[in-house]
Amino acid sequence: MRVYHGIHELPALPNLVITFGSFDGVHLGHQEIFRELATVAHAVSGTPLVVTFEPHPRLVIYPLDNSVQLLTSLDEKMELMSRVGIEHLLILPFTVEFAQLNADEYIEKVILKGIKPHTIIIGYDHRFGLNRQGDINFLKYFQEKGNYELIEIPAKKIDDIAISSTKIRNHLLSQDLAEANLLLGQPFIIKGEVIRGFQKGRDLGFPTANLKVAKHKLLPGFGIYLAKTIVRNEAKYGLLYIGKRPSLSSSDAVSVELYILDYSGDLYGEHLTVELINFIRADKQFDSLKDLVAQMEADELKGRELIGQPKYQGINA
Repeated sequence: MRVYHGIHELPALPNLVITFGSFDGVHLGHQEIFRELATVAHAVSGTPLVVTFEPHPRLVIYPLDNSVQLLTSLDEKMELMSRVGIEHLLILPFTVEFAQLNADEYIEKVILKGIKPHTIIIGYDHRFGLNRQGDINFLKYFQEKGNYELIEIPAKKIDDIAISSTKIRNHLLSQDLAEANLLLGQPFIIKGEVIRGFQKGRDLGFPTANLKVAKHKLLPGFGIYLAKTIVRNEAKYGLLYIGKRPSLSSSDAVSVELYILDYSGDLYGEHLTVELINFIRADKQFDSLKDLVAQMEADELKGRELIGQPKYQGINA
């Protein structure tokens, strides 16, 4: 996948067929739009281009709103788009100045002068420009001037996409990983840099890689998950812990820790992509370290049992 960070990096590509959106989660609804994008581009001997924004518009428009929880960081979104076959991705920097463009300026500067598309694929309810004043009717008004085709995504499909995003978040927060992954069309992923932790897991016989994740990343409900990652080009299973470590710490900080099965080695500074395959159990506080270790051993046994089932072999098998 070729990635362009700003219109200034976008080369002259034949018959650009584009779609705009945040595409948080890159779920089944988004993937359906991407398939339509590819189909139309093929029909006109053109180039399919997905256009997204960074940071997420809500983080710029409502900078004091700390409640924003995204299914995917930019890095995660890029990885998932690459997996589903996106060939070209344009990332538009969403700044305060960008947010101040009214609908006419948005179309004139970004679409007509900047991207110059052959075809635009867009939802009936897609809004853009200052105060979200722009809609598909603005694009229809500029269609002759811009000499582009306009394809409207039906209301039902858009509604399905909105419902899927909300459902995915709710499923993840309620630890219903199976349903979340079903709507995503692939395992939910968490990317993070391995940083130094308290190394309590090592003392207990379960050394973990502590992951630093993106600030506004949505994390599933606290507990233990069967996970899969790639460590130095080799697929590895593991147990991912998400929670506040109630048996080991009184801190309110949330930890994301990966215990990689059958692996030993220094991973500090490495960036891992972790796929969540199955929910094992909810987080809980134990009365003693002995009880905690016994439960961790049971968790590992349960994880190994699940790995033996074909449905958990994952997409990187």
